[in-house]
Amino acid sequence: MSKRSIPPVGGRFLSILLLVPVLFIGIRETVINNESNKMNNSIENTAIQKRSHVPFVLNLSENGTEKVTAILDSTKSVQMRSGFVTLQPGENVGSHNTEQHEELLVILAGKGKVEAQGLGAKEIEKGMVVYIPPNNQHNVYCAGTFPLQYIYIVAHAK
Repeated sequence: MSKRSIPPVGGRFLSILLLVPVLFIGIRETVINNESNKMNNSIENTAIQKRSHVPFVLNLSENGTEKVTAILDSTKSVQMRSGFVTLQPGENVGSHNTEQHEELLVILAGKGKVEAQGLGAKEIEKGMVVYIPPNNQHNVYCAGTFPLQYIYIVAHAK
């Protein structure tokens, strides 16, 4: 009877044996990370759905008894924010910065003035639209004899 010789464990064979568990662990971690990302996306989508964002109609006051009335907030919109502003003659909204947001002003009634970095002071009136980019200090003034009314729409700039 001849004895079979068993090759010694070493060289390439040993390297392959040692790599198999490492490859398996790497594949397992990738699968776990992908599942974790899917779960996080699912949680985020569920949170957005739970906010019950539904279409709505809102009646804006013609008289504007409030200086600022919210239209869109986190309970009504995923990311946009909006409000209805009424400034009496001589009033201003107050200097503020858009920071990481863009802002759009839709002038509905009256006459006024907007001051913004890079724009200077510009007269505004009914029918005009004003765009304010991110990181911009600005203010809106009522410069007429009647109230200035406008809607602002703010969205996060990516």
